[in-house]
Amino acid sequence: MGFRVSERTATVVGQDDYEGFIATVRISPIPMAFAFEMQARMQSRDADTVQNAFREFGERVLIEWNLEGEAGPIPATGEGILQADQGVVGAMIKGWAEATKEPPLVNAGPPSNGHIPALAGLGEH
Repeated sequence: MGFRVSERTATVVGQDDYEGFIATVRISPIPMAFAFEMQARMQSRDADTVQNAFREFGERVLIEWNLEGEAGPIPATGEGILQADQGVVGAMIKGWAEATKEPPLVNAGPPSNGHIPALAGLGEH
């Protein structure tokens, strides 16, 4: 019988400018190819490529969040991520990236007690 990676999630908790923001993101199983492809696509100069990368992140990684816009709750979906504030989305993605670096074979529990702080200050220009 082989080993199968179980699903793991992390909670990204906003800090500073994003205090009160909470998102649940999938941290495994995430294929290595997906992680590398997302990194390359998000750094593209082509707007459609970047937009599709964010949309796919919303569909494959984002599970839920408490984000609202002027018209009410923003769905935790690929289309919803495109409606969200770029600063909070950037902080959430950085929190997800940090969560995926936790060594699951050393620490079998949720990373950092399941709470990954979103990086502060991304909203400052």
